[in-house]
Amino acid sequence: MTFAAVSRHGSLRKGAVEVGTSTSNVSRAISAAEERLGVTLIERTPSGISLTDAGRVLRDHAMQQIEADRRLQAKLTRVTGRSGTVVRLRCGEGFLADLVERGLRDVFRDNPDIGLVLDIGATQDIVEAVDTGHADIGIAYALPEIAPVRRIATTKQPLCAIVPTDHRATVSNCTTLEDFQSTEMALLPKTHGVRQLVEQCADRHGVVLRPTLTSGSIAALLHFVRAGHGVTFLPRFSAEVQRQQGEAQIIDLHNPTLRTATTTLFVRPQRRLPKAVDIVLACLQGEMQSFADPG
Repeated sequence: MTFAAVSRHGSLRKGAVEVGTSTSNVSRAISAAEERLGVTLIERTPSGISLTDAGRVLRDHAMQQIEADRRLQAKLTRVTGRSGTVVRLRCGEGFLADLVERGLRDVFRDNPDIGLVLDIGATQDIVEAVDTGHADIGIAYALPEIAPVRRIATTKQPLCAIVPTDHRATVSNCTTLEDFQSTEMALLPKTHGVRQLVEQCADRHGVVLRPTLTSGSIAALLHFVRAGHGVTFLPRFSAEVQRQQGEAQIIDLHNPTLRTATTTLFVRPQRRLPKAVDIVLACLQGEMQSFADPG
């Protein structure tokens, strides 16, 4: 548990805080493990620590042990007749309406013994949470190809321009990112897949991005648009409610980089999934609009 926490944070101090002990105790425990195993597990750097090859093997073993403990707890829960299997999800904010209203509907209705913990994060946060065992299931937009995950479902969901209802943009006169480079815009931070995708497209076409507002809240970006301050860029499903309510327009963009963006449902590689996680995955993949073929 201690080594898993240290490897997750890349810091002795932060790992110690997570497990509720002192940094010196953590350092002594790792030194003792290195002496017992006859290997070096970590290398100290100015910014924290990094794992050696042996350290990564031990981290993977520790994660497998944590998973085994969870499976044991689930079995004991069934044997003793107690209910309450918990599945932990982490996703981007733009998925919330689709996830709660559609994806989890059958879970709530048909599986009252499954509890759900839902956290919101940026793409990097979601991948890290799944990789380190802090989340069972991740849902992300524009997930990098090199992300260390097992993909359960991947569906094309193009990135669109979200503009005020009275904006000059129309399907006929604004169809690429370049058409918006002189427009006030609100963007997500650079840790988000959407922002990384926009920047990749901008670099390719020589567009300089100067956001008026940068916020990790999609709600804030949509308020920016609704107030008439400018535009933002999101997948269609993130702004569909606002479009239906007449609060924004959604403009499809013709840049290949943006048109081929995807949503991904994923778990940690080589993990033996508990039955409850399989049930939730099947519901999400089958019911969420985010994973339906846009046609």
